Amino acid sequence: MPLGKVGMVNPVTMRDNPSEKYIQVVTVDGHDFWFMGFVNFDKAVKNISEGISHFVAPGVAVPSTSGSEANGKNFQ
Repeated sequence: MPLGKVGMVNPVTMRDNPSEKYIQVVTVDGHDFWFMGFVNFDKAVKNISEGISHFVAPGVAVPSTSGSEANGKNFQ
């Protein structure tokens, strides 16, 4: 997926099962992708977030996210 198409990266930790973690990637055109099964979830979130925060597409604002789980949403 081209970095210019990434609109948001959202780390998600399930409230009922904290070991169940996902990374949601939402594109600028509204499609979302869910990734799971990372060997090191925190490093994956950090690297993906850094990748999009250093990439600036002309005319597209790309929000920066933090690698900490505290910024992720908790779902039931």
